[in-house]
Parts: sequence; C-alpha cells; structure tokens
Amino acid sequence: MEGALLKIRNLLSQSSLSKDEQDELFVVFSLLGEANLSSVADVLAGDPSLIKKIYENYKAKREVAQTKNADALRKIIEEEKDLLEKIGA
Repeated sequence: MEGALLKIRNLLSQSSLSKDEQDELFVVFSLLGEANLSSVADVLAGDPSLIKKIYENYKAKREVAQTKNADALRKIIEEEKDLLEKIGA
C-alpha cells in the first residue's frame, strides 16, 4: 500500500466509524490519484473529526442518488460547500 493511502487507512482505523464504514470510505479514497491522496491524508491528519463528516456526506449522496431527489442533492451540496469553506479548501 502506498504511503498516503496507508496513512489514510490508519486514520480511518482510529476514527469512530465502524469497521464496515471504514472499509467503505477507504475504497472511495483509494479511487483518488496519489497527488490527491496526499492532500486528503494531510487534511484528515490535521482534523480527524472530518472523517465522520466526510463519511456522512458520502452516505447521504449515495442515498440521494438512489432516490434521484434533486432538491435533497442540492441541500447536501450546499452543506458540503459550507464544510469546505470552513476548512479552507
């Protein structure tokens, strides 16, 4: 496993997510390119509480995608935008 991906795996294992949730989010992160993984690993190491927020956001998007509810998706994206502004991304 590459450096940043291993760091993300370790951070996930220290989070409050269940093992299944950790594995699910790890698969999502593993789809990112190495350059993005380094940035993600740094952000998560700086504020591990974001792991839970990122998972909740991912889960909400997945559920909305199944229902195809455009209004719910807009709301999730707005919340995501607010979070990104908070962390300075």
